[in-house]
Amino acid sequence: MEVVFSDNELIKGLAQRSEKHIRSVYSQNKVSAIGVISKYLNSESECESIYNDSVLTLVENIILKKFNSTSSLSTYLIGIAKFKALNHLRKKKMLTTELKQEFVDLKYEEPNEHMELATDLFNLTKKGLDKLDNSCKEILIKFYYEEQKLKEMAKQMDLSYDFIRIKKGRCLKKLKNFIAS
Repeated sequence: MEVVFSDNELIKGLAQRSEKHIRSVYSQNKVSAIGVISKYLNSESECESIYNDSVLTLVENIILKKFNSTSSLSTYLIGIAKFKALNHLRKKKMLTTELKQEFVDLKYEEPNEHMELATDLFNLTKKGLDKLDNSCKEILIKFYYEEQKLKEMAKQMDLSYDFIRIKKGRCLKKLKNFIAS
């Protein structure tokens, strides 16, 4: 019989690289995470690989103290899995215009009860993006969602690297303020 740990117990155990805590997180979230990943990838082996990588990223983020407890571990892990699946698609150049638009619009339609907080966060981010001017929106989307480098962006937009770097910081600050209000 598998022991079920609270999120706080899991975080402490994962921070110490406890095998039983890693196994617990892995087994408790596998079905729902694979369900999300399989919406984007058809291959069972790719889904499994993305899930394994997502668990490793979760553990790394906890060890490096990048995880903030604004969401449950399950929600956080499933979010990591979704973004890894989308990034995998992008790398394979299989990302259709429809999926790209879904990614940019930050829509999430998984009916999983653990995803309510993530959905709320996505909706807040979308509303915040809508309040930004077009140049800020363009910079943030290119940087965070299309993973474009600032130097590349500066060259494309015919602006200096320092201008883009500073503008991105200011735009991100505006977005955070919109989300917080």
